[in-house]
Amino acid sequence: MATTPQINAMHLYGNLMAEVKLRISSIQSVTANQMPLVPPLIREFCYLQLRMVCELIALGCLIAHGDIKETTSLRGEWSADTIVKRMAELKADFFPDPVDITESTEPGKYKWLISGPVIRKGERATNYLTSKDLLRLYGKCGDALHRGSLRKVLSGKVPVQLQFSDIDGHVSKLLELLRYHAIFLSNGKIMVLCQYDRLGQPGALIMAEKRGDLPPDLAL
Repeated sequence: MATTPQINAMHLYGNLMAEVKLRISSIQSVTANQMPLVPPLIREFCYLQLRMVCELIALGCLIAHGDIKETTSLRGEWSADTIVKRMAELKADFFPDPVDITESTEPGKYKWLISGPVIRKGERATNYLTSKDLLRLYGKCGDALHRGSLRKVLSGKVPVQLQFSDIDGHVSKLLELLRYHAIFLSNGKIMVLCQYDRLGQPGALIMAEKRGDLPPDLAL
C-alpha cells in the first residue's frame, strides 16, 4: 500500500508533468506560427522550453525516488545533466517508461496488464526519449542558447532558420515517452501511471502496486 509520502510525491510529480505539458504546448504553438515571434527568436524560445522540460523530467525522477538516502545531496541541484547521471548510478530503472495499458481478460486475477516499453504492431517502439537522449538534448539546448563567439559574429554567418524539423523531432520523442508512461517509486513495488493528455483531470495519475513476481506484462 502506498504511504502518505509516496502519495504526496505522486501529486508533486503530476504538477511537474502538467508544467511540462504547458511548455511543450507553447513550443507547438510557436513553431506553428501561432505566436508573433521572428524565426531567430522562435528557435531560442523553443530550446529554452526544451531545456526547462529536461530539467522538469529530471526533477520528476528525483521526486519519485526521493526517499533513497543518497538523493539528499541532489535536493539543491537544478542541472538535469547532474541529476540524471547521479540517478542512473543509484537506480537502474529510475527513468519513466512509455507503456500500454489494456484491461485483463482474466476475471478476478488482475484488473490491468501494463506492457512497457510500448509495443505497437508487434515491435517495441524506439522513437521515444530515453535518459541518454535527454542528456544529449540538454547539451544541445545549452549550445543553442548561446549567441556564439566574436569570430562567428564578425563572420556574418548567422543562418536564419525558417523550418523547425529538429525541434519538431525533439517534441515527437518527448510525447512518445510521456503520452502514457509509468515510473516505479524507489521501493520498486509502487508504480505511478501518468496519462499525459488528461493531466489536470481526475484519473490522470494512478498509483498501482505490483503483486508477486514480475511477469513479462506487469500484473498490477
